[in-house]
Amino acid sequence: MRRLARLLLGEGAEIDDETAALVLSSLPPSELKKLLAELKRSLARARISLTVAGDAGAARAAVTRGASQRALEVTVDEGLGAGVRLRDGDDIIDASVHGYVERIIEELEKR
Repeated sequence: MRRLARLLLGEGAEIDDETAALVLSSLPPSELKKLLAELKRSLARARISLTVAGDAGAARAAVTRGASQRALEVTVDEGLGAGVRLRDGDDIIDASVHGYVERIIEELEKR
């Protein structure tokens, strides 16, 4: 399934409608489920997600320098308070005020 997922995605992170229709009509449901799981994992590895509280300029530039070959998805979430949250596959770096407050609350609940 991993090879098929890589073949379907190619260099980009999108599958054209014609290819998707061909795959959907060719594979049984059990295999489609496996393929979709692998596609999800492959897309997560191919993209970096950056969430910022305000202007993304400096953070975008820093992430782009470090991972120029990967797609960067940038969103603005004022709920972070300040700072950034970066997701790279399964790794999450939360350097936001919201994340800091959540960690403090978790620590207090343990006591």
